[in-house]
Amino acid sequence: MFSAERQKYIVDRLNQSGIVHVKELANDFKTSETTIRRDLLKIEKDGYCTRVHGGAIRNYSSSVLSDEIELNVSDKTRLNCNEKIRVCKEAAKLVKDGDCVFLDGGTTIVPLIDYLIDKRIKIVTHSDLLVRRVRTSVAEIIVVGGKFISKYAMTIGPIAYDMMRQFNFDIAFIGCSGVSLNEGQTYTAEMETRSVKAIAMQNATKKYLLIDHSKLTVRGFTKLAKMNEFDAIYCDYVESINANVPENWIWVK
Repeated sequence: MFSAERQKYIVDRLNQSGIVHVKELANDFKTSETTIRRDLLKIEKDGYCTRVHGGAIRNYSSSVLSDEIELNVSDKTRLNCNEKIRVCKEAAKLVKDGDCVFLDGGTTIVPLIDYLIDKRIKIVTHSDLLVRRVRTSVAEIIVVGGKFISKYAMTIGPIAYDMMRQFNFDIAFIGCSGVSLNEGQTYTAEMETRSVKAIAMQNATKKYLLIDHSKLTVRGFTKLAKMNEFDAIYCDYVESINANVPENWIWVK
């Protein structure tokens, strides 16, 4: 198969699923992973995708995430794993024994639990992904109840909101679906998850946003908060970003 034919197939796959993986494509085409990476480089230069560790994700012309086009949880978990781990490892240094901490849903926050479970703290979360990661824990973990949505692997709704309002957090670690550096705005995928984040931020002494670089310049369906509402924003270092970032921005190398 000629390279142009492979690349057309890859673009079609991106249009269908939003994500492709190097190993799977190499197996499909019976070719090397190096060849697939060259194809993805060409497709990225053409503006159809953004390469990530192990594959690529589709670039949407509107740069807007919605319920219809957002990647599912299993795909998100595999994206930018090393970057998310670095961000979480650095953010975990903020937590000290005796703290009450909120951990938001979403795949960016999940690795944070690995660095917190041996601390003598209280952890409140509505994330099923996070809870399923725990085997043994020194930390006391409180799981927020409510309506479970499998798409995001978390609980939402009136029961969750009522329960969240009962807590006072020393620290809230928040995730989001995208940020706009130019507008100084953060976004989330839809209203119900936004409500949990908003309550956590309102009830927290310190609020930290954790993202990986794939969230940069992506506008979400719903506005979450202005960047300056967070005490700090942690993101893995991206040399190519030229925009002026806020003073509370922390690059993690």
